[in-house]
Amino acid sequence: MGNNKVEDLEILIRKWADDKGIPEKSTAVKQLKLTAEEVVEAIVEIEIQKKGMSGRSDVCSELGDILVTVINAIYLFDKSLTVNECLTVAYDKIKTRKGTMINGKFTKE
Repeated sequence: MGNNKVEDLEILIRKWADDKGIPEKSTAVKQLKLTAEEVVEAIVEIEIQKKGMSGRSDVCSELGDILVTVINAIYLFDKSLTVNECLTVAYDKIKTRKGTMINGKFTKE
């Protein structure tokens, strides 16, 4: 795999989106709906991989598709907003959160 930084890849994905006309033909909401579809595909691929019928790269590709659609949603919502800013805001919100794991899911206090 390459040594691309997330910031560099975000720029490339935004350029790809522009080249494909995504900003003119889609919206942030449509991209997030596509994200939901990609999440289902990733779940299926992970389940297939657990049975030994798929490889790590297949799962990686599906998870990457999720990230591409999220980057597109961020871009279409606000062109000045970045993945780094969104992750920073999210981390600042969760870093001191308290809770417990219940049935494999973190549950806030």
